[in-house]
Amino acid sequence: MDSQTALRELEAQLDKDVKALPLLKLPFRTVLSALYGVVDNRFHGPRTSPESRENEDVGSAIVNRLSYLLPLLLDCPVEPLGLNLADALSPITAQYGVELAFLLTYAHFSELMPEVHRGYYAVSGDAASGFRLTHASDSFRYYEARDIALTEISMPYYLRPRLTFEAQLFELVNSFIKQKYSHKGGLVTTVTVIAKQLYDEFRLGIREIPILTGEGCSAAFGVPLEKFNRFRSAWAGISEACLQLAEAFAHRARSSTGRRQRELFFECMEWTAPLLGRNFLEGLVLALTGLSGAEIDHLMQFYSFSPAEKRASQVGDGFFPPIARLPDSLHFNPDALRSMLSSRNVLYALNRAHTQVFDERVSGHLEPALIEIAKRPLSRLPDVFLAQEIDWGGGDIDLLVYSERENRALHIQAKAAIAPQGARMVAATESRVKEALRQLSALRKLPPAQIDAIVEKAIGRPVRDVDLVDVVLCRASFGTAKIWERLGAVTVVNPPLVAAVVERLIATSNPSPITAFAATVKEVTDDIQRRATTGWEEATIELGRTTLTIPLLRLDSAVIWAERKQAYERLMGR
Repeated sequence: MDSQTALRELEAQLDKDVKALPLLKLPFRTVLSALYGVVDNRFHGPRTSPESRENEDVGSAIVNRLSYLLPLLLDCPVEPLGLNLADALSPITAQYGVELAFLLTYAHFSELMPEVHRGYYAVSGDAASGFRLTHASDSFRYYEARDIALTEISMPYYLRPRLTFEAQLFELVNSFIKQKYSHKGGLVTTVTVIAKQLYDEFRLGIREIPILTGEGCSAAFGVPLEKFNRFRSAWAGISEACLQLAEAFAHRARSSTGRRQRELFFECMEWTAPLLGRNFLEGLVLALTGLSGAEIDHLMQFYSFSPAEKRASQVGDGFFPPIARLPDSLHFNPDALRSMLSSRNVLYALNRAHTQVFDERVSGHLEPALIEIAKRPLSRLPDVFLAQEIDWGGGDIDLLVYSERENRALHIQAKAAIAPQGARMVAATESRVKEALRQLSALRKLPPAQIDAIVEKAIGRPVRDVDLVDVVLCRASFGTAKIWERLGAVTVVNPPLVAAVVERLIATSNPSPITAFAATVKEVTDDIQRRATTGWEEATIELGRTTLTIPLLRLDSAVIWAERKQAYERLMGR
């Protein structure tokens, strides 16, 4: 049996093994809270240690992989919830800890196997000696790193909150100790006050390049973008309040001993996987945002699920709905919740759960929004004419950027207006890029005089023997080496790249920006890839009776965060 077939057989066996885990017979809150403990540990390091060893990239990756586990978790019994988190986690023995680790490696395996099926990797080894994945070719490895780097710099983010609440939190912790490790009054008020101030800060700190037109936002979210931003800022503020409470209790616990230390660490854990009253939380969101109850209920459908219903139609390909609706309460992890609040995830959830609504009312607004964003920096180029949505009979030019001085034009085709997540969406992106390449080629094959006539009509002035520079514009990334290797003279860009290229062309006072555009894109992309990626390394994961060794890309988080910040400022002007 060849290695590829053996790995597929292992996949089928692991699917059976994981469903039979005794761990999954435990209550839903018990299992999910145990997983949230791992998430918190990766985001913040061990709470018992004063030295932070946080790794936000690893934490985010685990949250994304929870999407592969949720269908399994939905088979767990909903009851009992436990008196508190310590009670809920009390069934977790050392053996269950082993099963929990297996569950997480299974999630990683589930994320990788669609890529194996699509030919990303060469497979070697067997179940006895362990399997090993290597990239299908050196070219595949190189372009995988390039595509990942471009995706990472396109991601939304929040400005990190500056507010701290040391006095209020110190008082709350002291009160908890004096009241023999319980909360009596004051807790709701403190959480509400902190969440309100953090809400105001997060509302001003959203850094997401618009993914939809204004009309598209209303169609997708059911409310205007400004109201959607209020909604997610409220949840971001609540999440940050929980994290600050967790750290306040952990900080006090680290300087305590005995029962006091134990009770304080348990209380810290309560805030890393809070189970709070549904009426309290949704009432708080309503009070913070001014949205109506109906508007909040509508938005909650994208980000929440009910384990009692045994289904979550919006889950998949890296999107994990972060709020579990349990009897009279809501359960979440603050980092998981905050990391899932992007508008891209609403679109993903809508497309999964209501495909017809997405196709008929939303999808048509994606590419126009992408074009509008690209126009912002491109319009800064000196002496250029911009025209869009040009029907030339055999297709459309999404955006044309013409320089009369150079007698050259960027012919831009905009595709793949949602950042992909997972092998299936990457394949869909590749299909859209192939479509763009066909459209670029179709125009280029026309006689020069006909191309001149099309450009003349678009810009409203005569041209002769105009040269075209072919460009594909995507929201984030473009696909695997299968696409990159067939680009030829075609240039590919996303909005952050467009902004960085224009910035460089203007800074160097380039007299021929359209002529230099393609070469400058390559220079900027090479520079980002060189700084943001620091090479590949191998890691081995345990899969029951065998192992799987896989390639992992090392990323420089500081570079990526700096590029995200610059991209937002260049594109949004603030």
